This record gives sequence, structure tokens and C-alpha cells, in this order.
Amino acid sequence: MMSAPAELRSVTGNTGKLGQGDIYDHTVAIPPMPDYNGRILAYTATAAIIVTGVLQDVFPQLLLWMVAGALIWPHLAHVLTRRTFLRRSARIRQKMLFLDCIIGGSFIGLIGLIAIPSVSVVLMLMFSCLIVGGVRQWLFGTALMSAAMAATVAATGTAADLEAPLLTSIVAILATGTYICVTAYYSHQQARALLLAKTQIQNQREQSIALSHKLSKYLSPQVWQSIFTGERDVRLETQRKKLAVFFSDIKGFTELSEEMEPEALTELLNHYFNEMSEVALKYGGTIDKFVGDSIMVFFGDPTSRGQKEDAFSCVSMAIEMRKHMKIMRQKWRSQGIKTPLEIRMGISTGYTTVGNFGAENRMDYTIIGKEVNLASR
Repeated sequence: MMSAPAELRSVTGNTGKLGQGDIYDHTVAIPPMPDYNGRILAYTATAAIIVTGVLQDVFPQLLLWMVAGALIWPHLAHVLTRRTFLRRSARIRQKMLFLDCIIGGSFIGLIGLIAIPSVSVVLMLMFSCLIVGGVRQWLFGTALMSAAMAATVAATGTAADLEAPLLTSIVAILATGTYICVTAYYSHQQARALLLAKTQIQNQREQSIALSHKLSKYLSPQVWQSIFTGERDVRLETQRKKLAVFFSDIKGFTELSEEMEPEALTELLNHYFNEMSEVALKYGGTIDKFVGDSIMVFFGDPTSRGQKEDAFSCVSMAIEMRKHMKIMRQKWRSQGIKTPLEIRMGISTGYTTVGNFGAENRMDYTIIGKEVNLASR
């Protein structure tokens, strides 16, 4: 006489406790109890109540025709709604449940408002209304059922008889209990599936965040942030902007590379890049690239504090880098590196082309233009 909740969801094949890894390995998509199955269960329960009531002379034998109707209606409803259900499943489900409420109310009116069978039908209907459409569905369903009940009693003149034989009451209680338990089980499975899906989404989110932080090591923080916040599209696109461009390399590095072992040289160079990068980020510079012992930084994109402030920040960064280089040179000398290493710098301000260069499947966010060439000299 009604339908169970029927949202598609994912559940696991293992009913035991699942770990984080199990969610990914065992999650399968299966439907819950469909409306078709729920309606068959509810109307079969109603048919059992009718048969028992007729056999005990509680209901008139004329109601036996409703047994056939109760067994046929779920299949007929399924055929009638099958084509439109997938397109408008929620609306169709609610309308069909309203029709079930009208049928249920009419049935209660025909049996003379006998207490326990009537309450059983009401419970099945109201339980389904609350699950499918919440309080609003329940209110409308109650109104329709009450109206159908009153109209049937008025039309047939059925006398109210609140008492029912024990067997009829037991069958009604068992039928209703079975329907509610089965429906509640599938509702629990839905809730469990939603919890697992939420956990899976959270795990995927954490993995995505961890992966994005790993990828951020290959991009300047400003560029990474503009991409992952959606401010910038990842496509071949450039623009002309006035930027402050900084370029530096290490004087004496070529001689040093011939004297030191590759492992020690790599460690020294990485330490140098790490220290200088912290200075660049401190002043808001966008680190373009590392080439050999060279560093290229620009100010004014993707974020800018104004052309004057960008140029001032670039110069301030260069001054602090030079001071920092003195400290690092003393440290290297204490480690036995006798070659005098000095930092050479170039700064140029002007219009450059900035953006994504390369191919559709491999891009590099960088700048080109005469100001870049001037700074590198």
C-alpha cells in the first residue's frame, strides 16, 4: 500500500567493521529496496489481513475482491510508472504514495474502522510517508487518507466496530511489524551507505589535499594558490604586465663544481636555493625557476601590490639576499670550502609577457621579454 525509500547508494559487500582501505576495495553500488518491492510487501500484508478478517467473519466476504486488487496493484503501478520514474523519481514516488494513502483510507472505511487492522494500515502508510517525503508528505498523506476514510464511510454507511478477533489482530500486527522491520532495515542500509560515502569523500578530499601540497613543491606558492582556488584556468594563456624581474647566480660556482664531489655540491646548492627561496617568499616574490646556480624571481604577478611597491619589494629582497649570502659564505668556509662564492644580481622593471607557455599537455608558468634578458645580464 506504499513504497520504501529508493535512493541509489553504495554499500559494502562486507557487513563487518570496515577500515579505511576496505571502503575503497569493497564498495559496490546496489539499489535499496525499490518502490516495487516495498509496495508488494505492503499490499501482501494488507491482503493477509483481509483474508484473515473474512475467514473470521470480521470483514464481509465482498472484500475478498480487494485481495486480488492488492496483489495486482503493485505490478500495475510498476508498469504505469516505469517509463517516467527514472526521469522524475522523487515526484512520481510521492504521487504514488498519495494514491496509496487514498486506497488505504478507503480500505479502513470499508472494514468499519476496526481498531488494530486500521491502525496497522495507518502505521504502514505514515511510516512510508515520513521516510519518503518527511513531515510534509506525512501531513498531506494523513489528510488524503482521512478524507478517503470519511468519504468511504459516508458513501457505504459502514458501521464502526472497533473490536476484532485475536487472530485477525495478531495477523495485522505481524504483517505491519514485518513491513516496518524490512523497511527499517533498508533505511539503515541507506544510512550506513551514506556514512561510508561520506567517509570515502573525506578520505578522497584528504588525499587530494595531500597530493596538491606535493604538487605545490613544483610551483610557486602564488601560482599554486591561484590555480587551486579557481582564480586561474590551466590553459595556454598570456598577458602583458609591468613586472619587476630579478635574476641572480653564484660567481665562482663553475670553479667550485670542478673541485667538489657531485653529492656535496648538490647539497650545497640545494641549501643555497632553500635559503634564498625563503627570502624571496618573505617579500612576496614569485619564484619562476632554478637553472643551474641561477634563480629567477618576479614581482607583480599573479598578485601585485602596485608597481612601486613591487619594485621596492624586489630591491629589498635583493639586499637581504646579499646579506644572507655573507652568512652562508662564512658557514661554507668553516666547512672547508675555500673558493670565495659571491652572488651576482640583476634587476629590471618593465612590461613582459607572463602566463602559461608550452603545449596543451605540458605547460610552464613563466615570463618572457627584453626585461628578462636585461635582468639576466
